[in-house]
Amino acid sequence: MTNRDIKQRAKAIIKDNLKTISLVAIIYTAINSAVSNLLTGFRGSILRGLVSAVVSASSRCFYLRTYNKGRADATDTYELFTYRDVQSKLFNLMFVYWIVSCILSIIMGLVAAIPVLNIVIMLVCAFISMFMSIIYDLFVLNTEYSAGRYLKASVKYMGENFIDYLAFAIYVNIIPCIIAGLIGGVLTVFFGTFGTIVGSLVTAPISAYIYVARAGFILKIVPDEWIAGYAPF
Repeated sequence: MTNRDIKQRAKAIIKDNLKTISLVAIIYTAINSAVSNLLTGFRGSILRGLVSAVVSASSRCFYLRTYNKGRADATDTYELFTYRDVQSKLFNLMFVYWIVSCILSIIMGLVAAIPVLNIVIMLVCAFISMFMSIIYDLFVLNTEYSAGRYLKASVKYMGENFIDYLAFAIYVNIIPCIIAGLIGGVLTVFFGTFGTIVGSLVTAPISAYIYVARAGFILKIVPDEWIAGYAPF
């Protein structure tokens, strides 16, 4: 499947499931917005990392399953947390994700005031986050591996498809991000912080399209052997 095919399928899914996907996207956006504005400072950043881990696991499951099935089911936002036989493994992944997020936040905070170095460190942290970014997707696709394998597989598959991922991200994101940026910018100019919050909620469906398309790309790069349960790690 080409990147264009993925984009077209994502558009069709959004169109056919606009109400459910928009509602879920708005809820995710509202949670992230509330956390960003209420949890500030060092302790706040730690709590933000914890909430981010939960939201990330939930959203990855929802968008991946939405793309895979071709329809949106709101129960996919929480169903992953109800599998008792794999809950401990999921929480271990969430804990690792949380710890790494906290460490990266602390590092970026320490070098924020240092010219040049702060840019380098931010780029390094961004790459680390990107290479870890599909651990939940991999978990949704197969819950039978040991916890460490999800991290290894995320680094491996993202590393092997790094250039393709960047090209896909630019191809899919550029127009939606411009539209969302214009809407958010106008609302911010006229209504300040309140406008920023409203803008993020209004443009949530645009973000949902990007995430649905991203799920299609993940399904493209994850090999069948992972899903079948015999990936060599």
